[in-house]
Amino acid sequence: MPDWIPFLFIGGIIAVALVIVVAVILYEKKRRERLGEIAMQMGLEFSAADPFNIPVSYAAFHRLNTGHSRKAKNVMHGELGGVPLKIFDYKYVTGGGKNSSTHNLSIVLADMDYVFDYVGIRSEGFFDRLAGMVGYTDTEIGNPEFDAAFRIDAQDPDFAKQLLQTSLTDFLLQSQETGFKVEFVGNSVMVHRDRRLKPDDLGNLVKFTLELLRHLPADLPRRGGHQPPGAPPGDEGGS
Repeated sequence: MPDWIPFLFIGGIIAVALVIVVAVILYEKKRRERLGEIAMQMGLEFSAADPFNIPVSYAAFHRLNTGHSRKAKNVMHGELGGVPLKIFDYKYVTGGGKNSSTHNLSIVLADMDYVFDYVGIRSEGFFDRLAGMVGYTDTEIGNPEFDAAFRIDAQDPDFAKQLLQTSLTDFLLQSQETGFKVEFVGNSVMVHRDRRLKPDDLGNLVKFTLELLRHLPADLPRRGGHQPPGAPPGDEGGS
């Protein structure tokens, strides 16, 4: 074999790697530009970086406190329907070295006047049912259809029952096929899927979030004049 063959092979690998890197950079640039356009159409501000330090400010959310190398970017923020929202790309890493996995999500955060104990809601999956068979149970609210369809993780089961009244449970049951996951904690609500959505599909996530908020019970505890976590200094009404 000629001496130059190994160098040609190595050069080919480097060329392919460079093409992949350039393709990723161009894709992320195109995504960022499209998200900026969507933010403008929705009447929101856009920041390629994270001006709210979201992984720290909202670390009470389980999803935002998972893994390491946590980072938010492409943040759309402002009010929609009178609700302060943050819509962003989120990335975190689990494991390390050859066993590491990178997770990319699309997330909507809504800052509210309500005060929530932690409640996480997601569709019940195969492994949840398997865990239930060996004694690991989640919170149940006494609604057999809802309890069978969803996994509920609650800091206070009584608060979960207060939160998950008929209007909200009916809405979540009707929307189960969306695969959206919901968390409540502090003064905020978070909705996401376990993948990053295309820019033009984010509207469905935002629509779901705003509709979810309309189904919150009116008798939940409130905290008047509270500055939501993540708001810039001097901003008393969200971002």
